[in-house]
Amino acid sequence: QIQAAAISMNFISLEKGLKDKSVDITEKQKDGADHSEVNSLMIQNNSSDTLFLIGGEIIEGGKQDRTLAKDVIIPPNGKKYDVDVFCVEQGRWQLKEGAEATKFKKPKPMAKSSVRKAAVVKKEQTAVCSEVKNANTKAGNVTATDSYNSFEDNKDYKKKEKAYIDYFKTKLKGKDKLV
Repeated sequence: QIQAAAISMNFISLEKGLKDKSVDITEKQKDGADHSEVNSLMIQNNSSDTLFLIGGEIIEGGKQDRTLAKDVIIPPNGKKYDVDVFCVEQGRWQLKEGAEATKFKKPKPMAKSSVRKAAVVKKEQTAVCSEVKNANTKAGNVTATDSYNSFEDNKDYKKKEKAYIDYFKTKLKGKDKLV
């Protein structure tokens, strides 16, 4: 349970927290021993601001890439919190070459709505894996571990994504008061 009084009214994103190293994400460990679980990660907020995690954000690293199972608020108290996640990389359960269990990379863009819905609404690992596989198949992504992050290597997808983002950048240019 998080006490409301412990929450700062200033918020940071997971991306900012990982970038400035004020947020630490690790596999579960107890007494220095590995107690990793597919559907759980430990997240520690060492910043002076409240960390706001959004269900569906993709986190790359550890023994496999994950997506957050729900929105979570973590106060700036330096405690480690057990956070529910779902696997979005079914074919791997080991660290990547040269990786450390405590070194999760920056979050990836938000998962597609079908993957987020499987995680946040259905709350079923099999549904998440199925939606990841469907998304990869539809996009023509080929990956040994059936990773959702294979979109990062898909040049056609990245080209379409850039065009989409550029379209909205031009439409929203100068409209800095939009929320």
